Amino acid sequence: MDLAPFAAIEKNLADVTSAMLSNVVVVPEVGRPFGAEFDLADVDPIAPPGIIGDAQIVYRAGCADLQPGDTVWINEKPYRVASDPSRDGGMLTAQLREAS
Repeated sequence: MDLAPFAAIEKNLADVTSAMLSNVVVVPEVGRPFGAEFDLADVDPIAPPGIIGDAQIVYRAGCADLQPGDTVWINEKPYRVASDPSRDGGMLTAQLREAS
């Protein structure tokens, strides 16, 4: 099945935009490395814990199939996926915990 002519253009634009916004390369245990937006959690030392993870990555759907418990390396530091990635359109957000 062929996509509408504008669908291929939209996908290319989304891929290029995502690549430009990526600030890290994520290396999963299985699969190929992929670009993602990496963000460390803002932790308030006085407030009770209200976050799922220590960090999060936002990446294009289809780049990886991350599951809770999977280990990924970011800047040569291991992180464990804390929960199922949530989807927002064509993007996924995964909460991460530092792995020891």
